[in-house]
Amino acid sequence: MAFSGRVTDGPVQGATIYNDVNKNGVYDTGVDKAMTRNGNAITSDANGYFTITNGDLTENNIADINKLKLVAYGGIDTVTGEAVTIDFTAPEGYRYLNPITSLIAAYMEAYNEANPNAKITAAQAEAAVEAALGLPNLDYAATDLAAPATAVEAQKAAAILAVAALLIEESGTESDGFAYLAANMAPPADPTPGTTT
Repeated sequence: MAFSGRVTDGPVQGATIYNDVNKNGVYDTGVDKAMTRNGNAITSDANGYFTITNGDLTENNIADINKLKLVAYGGIDTVTGEAVTIDFTAPEGYRYLNPITSLIAAYMEAYNEANPNAKITAAQAEAAVEAALGLPNLDYAATDLAAPATAVEAQKAAAILAVAALLIEESGTESDGFAYLAANMAPPADPTPGTTT
């Protein structure tokens, strides 16, 4: 197995896992390609887990696993029983797709578009989001937010971010709620830890 991942708001069952071809953090019809196994779309299971095998990478013409950016589309929140209508994503190399990783990815994209000559890494974007929102210092690339041992502050923040993104999208303010939140996020004192601005 190449890797396993998880889609969480609460755990999300039946989310289709896409290769975010244009790397914009949302599912785009006709652009992004569903990750497949033996020709069938890979989806998250009843607990939100999914796996991508080496065979899947070959089938989907993925040469560099570290350049694979995933987006989860659809599914059912197994806590609320409601359909999930917002997309979850993460920076390249992350395997957990949830509201916090979605905001990290959106912040990184917005910052790098605005600063093409001083781009930040996923780790720097993660540190900036942690600082701006007062999140616990966790490795969100490897943290399962639905795990009981995960800091409650991170779980609460994820729930709030999911609701905020949903309201932004349903109000018609922006089609990508996490991009809107990232663009309007109060920057920390040092938006790119370890660099100068």
